[in-house]
Amino acid sequence: RKAEKIEREQGALVVFIDDLDRCLPEKTVQVLEAVKLFLDKPGCVFVLAADTTLVQKAVIQHYEAAGVKDENISDYINKIFQVRFELPPVPEGDMDTYVKAQAADAAMQQHWKIIAAGAEANPRKVKTSLNDLRLRWAMWQNTGQAGGVSFDTFVRWEVLMGSAPKFRERVYRITDSNAELRLGLVQNAFRWAAGEDGAAASFKDDLND
Repeated sequence: RKAEKIEREQGALVVFIDDLDRCLPEKTVQVLEAVKLFLDKPGCVFVLAADTTLVQKAVIQHYEAAGVKDENISDYINKIFQVRFELPPVPEGDMDTYVKAQAADAAMQQHWKIIAAGAEANPRKVKTSLNDLRLRWAMWQNTGQAGGVSFDTFVRWEVLMGSAPKFRERVYRITDSNAELRLGLVQNAFRWAAGEDGAAASFKDDLND
């Protein structure tokens, strides 16, 4: 609201709400409705951190039974989010520093670029990815499944698997007795990535088998 309406003696009340997009649709709408009650109060400011697209989907899902159309939902969202600021992506140089700071061991730090790419340069996803890699590598070693696999190969494989959930599901659904089928799936994936003719169709067929 206008700054001149704020009483200096009273100051302003600023409420921060984080991760709104992680709430269930019903809870998301409840929070937004509570915020609406204070929008016309001088000196009352709400700062919401959320993915606007996900919030909009949650509102649509909540109100679809009432026959509210998408364009009405957009108006609803715009009235609440009066000023928006999209966080810029983390520059590659800064992401280098960030990943290396989170990865205490030198072996993990060497793979900062592929880890950052797999985590879509998202700081929160980077932390999750690093924790997941540490746990999986420890499990592989403690259970003897690592075999002759190097840590470098392990990291590349796990990042690839994490970036393509459907591919991962298909790979691990193949039994050990069909190792050749698993190898063919991976090879077709690399052919598709290299842009070979017909590789994309073969890869999609492999995923749907």
